[in-house]
Amino acid sequence: MVRVIIAAVVGAVLFSVLEALTYGTLIPDLVDATRISYDGLIKEQPDLIPFLLFNLVWASLLAGVFEYLAHIRSFLRGAVAGCIIMSAVVLGINLGYIAFFNLLENIFVIVPVKIAAMAVTGAVVGGVIAKILGWGDQIRSHS
Repeated sequence: MVRVIIAAVVGAVLFSVLEALTYGTLIPDLVDATRISYDGLIKEQPDLIPFLLFNLVWASLLAGVFEYLAHIRSFLRGAVAGCIIMSAVVLGINLGYIAFFNLLENIFVIVPVKIAAMAVTGAVVGGVIAKILGWGDQIRSHS
């Protein structure tokens, strides 16, 4: 259980850093250009605590699935699983936005970019989470 908590916290921090880099530095202009904006809709800066908790939820999902359901312990398997799971999550969230809200313009540009960005982020975070989960196995096998 301790490994899962550590993996989830490290994953959440890594998710937060990579998302801040992606959406704050690499593609903010593209995101802004494809979003329909209303006064007061978008905060200048996200609230830190909900942002960290948002990422803790996703990292906890990966850590829980890897530990209790899939037994994923290597960086490569974690990267593949993280890529697939987080790409599916972003696709699902964006399909919900498209279905229920009038927030996105040019969905055929922004949604694939967001999926690609999360595929890379999910791969990195998934790999790190799996590696952390595998450390306990490595320690036991050397004893």
